[in-house]
Amino acid sequence: TPRGRLVVAAIRDITERRAVERAARVAHERLLSALESVQDALAIFDADDRLVLCNSVYRRNFPSTWSGPVIGARFEDLLASELEMLELGSETAEQHRKRRLAYHRAPSGAFEVRTRDGRSLRIVDRITPEGGRVKMVYDLTDDVRRASELDDARKSAEAANDAKSEF
Repeated sequence: TPRGRLVVAAIRDITERRAVERAARVAHERLLSALESVQDALAIFDADDRLVLCNSVYRRNFPSTWSGPVIGARFEDLLASELEMLELGSETAEQHRKRRLAYHRAPSGAFEVRTRDGRSLRIVDRITPEGGRVKMVYDLTDDVRRASELDDARKSAEAANDAKSEF
């Protein structure tokens, strides 16, 4: 200035902000760690129905034909890719897609599916307070197989008992 140099300085204590940021980072890391520790597939969708977070088990559920990142993908696009892996029985792909979308929008109970490679899956969706969705996909293949084996053993034992009674 005409009267000499003028220096303007501001000092702000950011200690509290850094502590909050550090706590948020730790909470985020714990969430990711917990998400990965879940043995079944888990995914979180936002209110716009876009995938915001999922574990590696959920990622493995997609066929190799899926291209691009999974995070940020719309649920309907993920469902279209998932349909390639499912055994639909007498239902058409379009009928199944409509039922799944209806369940996803207003979840009640669970949704059971079977894959072409013989896995039995139970899908459970829950709505979050902010309008998003949490999706869990439980692999029940071993449980279904054991139940079938037990049923076969029971039938065999009943048949043996009937044969003994006839004798």
